[in-house]
Amino acid sequence: MIDVSSALPARLVPDGTSLTGFNSAYTHAKDRAVPFVCVSQGRGRWTVQADLRTAPGWGPLVEVEEFLHRTCGRLVDCGLAWPESSATATGIVLYGLPSEPAARTLASALHAALYGDTKPLTAAQRQCSGH
Repeated sequence: MIDVSSALPARLVPDGTSLTGFNSAYTHAKDRAVPFVCVSQGRGRWTVQADLRTAPGWGPLVEVEEFLHRTCGRLVDCGLAWPESSATATGIVLYGLPSEPAARTLASALHAALYGDTKPLTAAQRQCSGH
């Protein structure tokens, strides 16, 4: 099993493309009361999903919600994620990433940010200008 007591490196972000893979990763995060994150493939593109319902009491809810909405908006505005992407108080779904490496890198950066390290996500958002 993957240790999710801290942010996941890109290569260890679970693939939730299959229902079995998704459910396994979600259950694993929920059992450890940590943020869930995964990537999945569909419609020829990749999706990043993060969910805090697996981690009760994770951070101040208002601050987390603002962070997720801001992140989603920036990634959609720069064209990295599709406009169908969304953020709620407890999660974010980013559709339309061009490749598995791009999705894994973004998922890892988002997961790190949920653990308090925003540097990787800031770097990912800076790359938007070149997208």
